[in-house]
Amino acid sequence: MPDMVVLDNPMVSATLRDNVLIARVRCSNINQNEHQALQTYISDLCKKYSHRIVLDLTEVLLVGSCGLSVFIVLSKEAAAGKGALALTHLAPDLVQLLRITHLLKMFKIYNTVDEAVNAIK
Repeated sequence: MPDMVVLDNPMVSATLRDNVLIARVRCSNINQNEHQALQTYISDLCKKYSHRIVLDLTEVLLVGSCGLSVFIVLSKEAAAGKGALALTHLAPDLVQLLRITHLLKMFKIYNTVDEAVNAIK
């Protein structure tokens, strides 16, 4: 069965597969200008469809502190709903940022969306 599209806008496209919300972030930078709208879009979808979330960060090149806060908030929301947050396709600089900020252990990180979906469904 194909993925069901639940949102498609310039900031994020989201689909539902096996009761897992897959959100592909389309912003190359997640900073103070984008973070609130991005968090709102994904949080609303999480409440409506599933607390199991895969964030596909293929297009994300730069994440500021506000962007990190989005990941933390979404992780807490997912856990509160008995779900999980998984991150995929992280740029090497983002992995390094998570390591430096001691947040790397907080997130489930996978190489592909399929791996992430299978791990948290």
